[in-house]
Amino acid sequence: MSIGKTHASNLVELLDRDALCGLLTQCGVESVAKFSDYELFRAFCGVWDLLDGHRQRKKCSYLLEQVLDLPQDISQKNCDRIWKESSTQLFFAKSLPEFSIESTCEVSPNCNKSYFTFKRLPRMDAVIYRCNSILRMRAPTWEAWREQVEQNLASFIAAPDAALYYRLPRSYTDRAPNPYLVGRIAPKRDRNKEERNLLHAQILRHLFSFCVREDRPLLLSASCKKADLEGLLKRLTAEIGTPRLICAPTDFHTMSAIAARSAQNTKISLGMDLREQRSEDLSAEFFCRIAENYPIGRLFLIPK
Repeated sequence: MSIGKTHASNLVELLDRDALCGLLTQCGVESVAKFSDYELFRAFCGVWDLLDGHRQRKKCSYLLEQVLDLPQDISQKNCDRIWKESSTQLFFAKSLPEFSIESTCEVSPNCNKSYFTFKRLPRMDAVIYRCNSILRMRAPTWEAWREQVEQNLASFIAAPDAALYYRLPRSYTDRAPNPYLVGRIAPKRDRNKEERNLLHAQILRHLFSFCVREDRPLLLSASCKKADLEGLLKRLTAEIGTPRLICAPTDFHTMSAIAARSAQNTKISLGMDLREQRSEDLSAEFFCRIAENYPIGRLFLIPK
């Protein structure tokens, strides 16, 4: 993690405006592309407490303390003072000294088990309806199957704070929804892997549509391969739009891919499904790797 610029007029230029915009989007801040540099830094100060272990937090702390010799007591209250003092120094500086913060930012000061425990991370407090039972529904035709699904989902409207949950198994491989084929599968009692995969895709299409229409959160737990999950999300968001989606992959590399998507869309958040974890005692190193690239204070836990 090195700083290549030899001169900048403010901290946002040093921190990289595009990177900050992506980070704030991950934190749920909307319309960041329209922000001035000052507004962007003020928003960054506002989400500071969500960013323990994040590379942008470590980078900013290093810049203030080691390069500009300023206290790094960042908060909404101190934002204006830090902005003015750092901008004044940068304005009068002909150039910045050469420096690298790679070695100083390899390990977060909060990277330990006393901080990175499940108790410190936000849990879903909504009523959660688990929708995988839809997979077992049988009907004589596609139309009858679709009506059953819609009736099932309609029952959730009565609970205003309800969130819908769906789990994609490890065996899932991406398939495009196909009503004609679903109509042929719907009457069957026993379904093979390919038929179940097709039903998963069709059910999720209904869930996406319902959650977009009713503005309900969708909790998507996924232990399938990264390419299959990304293919599913790309197709459904292009066709339907994005619901308030908390995506909970079990694989770290898939988590990183979802984190990258969340930097482009405020409606996407990263989650962790406690049903899919063998133990709540995951290593501090695991959380540190997530926190480097995603606001750990926005990592939602889906309860068992």
